[in-house]
Amino acid sequence: MVPVVLRPYSGEILYSWLARTAAVYGVDHSDLLSFPATPWDLLAAPAPETLRGLAEFTRMPETALADLTIAGTDLPQRWWSIRQITPDPFAPNMEYTYHPTITFCRLCLWNDFITDGNEYLRLKWMAAVPTICPLHRVPMEDSCNFCSAWGLPISERTSRGFRFVCADCKRPFASPQIIGRTTLCPEILILLEFEAALRDALKNERNLRFPGAWIGPKSFLQMVEDLSWLLTRRTEGNGRLFVHHLNRTVFHISRRLYCLPQSRPWLGDFDARNRLGLLSYIAALVGGRWIRERLFLNPSPGHSGMTEALTWLCSSDRSTLRHRVAAWPQIGRNTVFTADYIQLMQNLYTN
Repeated sequence: MVPVVLRPYSGEILYSWLARTAAVYGVDHSDLLSFPATPWDLLAAPAPETLRGLAEFTRMPETALADLTIAGTDLPQRWWSIRQITPDPFAPNMEYTYHPTITFCRLCLWNDFITDGNEYLRLKWMAAVPTICPLHRVPMEDSCNFCSAWGLPISERTSRGFRFVCADCKRPFASPQIIGRTTLCPEILILLEFEAALRDALKNERNLRFPGAWIGPKSFLQMVEDLSWLLTRRTEGNGRLFVHHLNRTVFHISRRLYCLPQSRPWLGDFDARNRLGLLSYIAALVGGRWIRERLFLNPSPGHSGMTEALTWLCSSDRSTLRHRVAAWPQIGRNTVFTADYIQLMQNLYTN
């Protein structure tokens, strides 16, 4: 037990709170505690023995501490922000480890700094969604602007309070402006509405503002998860992912999203930029023609519509897709797929 233990802000995640407390003494959070605590314990789901140690250290109930992690929100784990990391990039068949990661809004941190002087990381930033800050309407980020490191930031004490800085180069994450963005584009507003509908669906609440979400939270969420699965399938031939065959959206994605393992790709396994890109495809597909016209770019060589891209799927994935789509309500199938696609699906399984 130490003499000074700060109180957490409303909505602050456990890691952030302990990092600020450690900054009081000029140490890392691992040096602050007399017992081991991993990033998984402080961001995702603390182990029982860690909770007991933290409860004694902070003089707070274990239940209150657990509520400061993403596990305490009851959000399904497939919607957490977790990256699969291989210990050795030159040995891709090695067992992967799972690292929780957190996105952040530079403007939110800057607002903390200029108003109260104390920056803190929000619990909601440990979720795979949002990828756009609902308050400032800018894309969320997950790496340093200066050295591109994507590790967890650390807290440093200043004359006014606490700032979060890059663990590698020690530059602050907060910024009064976002590089390369001067105006609010309408595509951002579309993604904001889509992500709001998705968050409502995760709480089993109906959203009537985004087209496609009208079918109800359960069906809408199922469509989103099925399309996320489809977009990340590895296709036949050159091994590209399915999403790379589709016409591009205004939010670009990397040509190489991830390597092995190919199984269990969840949205939070992708970095913030590619996560935003994948969600833009899903929003365009479930939102109907009006949304697609605003998010999709003009066709370009090497890219196609859904009907042609389907032919690149391997047979097992085609079969799985057919069963997944069959569980959707009819209005959902009509929104996402054209009549040509439905006919193609029938042809593929009757031959």
